[in-house]
Amino acid sequence: MEQDGKPGLGREFLEPGPGEAGFCWFGLVLAVPDKFWGFEALGRADHPGAMVREVGDGRHLLAFKGTHAEGARHTFNHLEVQPDDANGLSKATLFLLEPRRLKLRAARLLCGERRMGRLGDDDRARFAAELLRVLGPETGLGDRP
Repeated sequence: MEQDGKPGLGREFLEPGPGEAGFCWFGLVLAVPDKFWGFEALGRADHPGAMVREVGDGRHLLAFKGTHAEGARHTFNHLEVQPDDANGLSKATLFLLEPRRLKLRAARLLCGERRMGRLGDDDRARFAAELLRVLGPETGLGDRP
């Protein structure tokens, strides 16, 4: 669904889905329920998550939790992403550069109605550079632009 020409939850995407040839988790933005992040807050149902990649066990996915940039208590070790038509974010968002594991099965289910969009090329390049800097080559992103 689109509202005023902007992508929203439930938007149809033409790219492959999870498990299909050519699908890539890196840079995918999902509205992840707070309970999947390990907490619940009154008045909030979810936080955006920037997906990175599946981990070796085949049951988990690395992701980075986003939060509203305005009024954030700490901005170090975060990457700020501005909203645009491609990523589906509604406001400037800080993504904490500390990977969290999400269950792969749950993330696949979120790809339907909770798929917000995908980070643009510039944001994915900034993400990859910061991840390599902070986490080192074990990120598995060394060959990505």
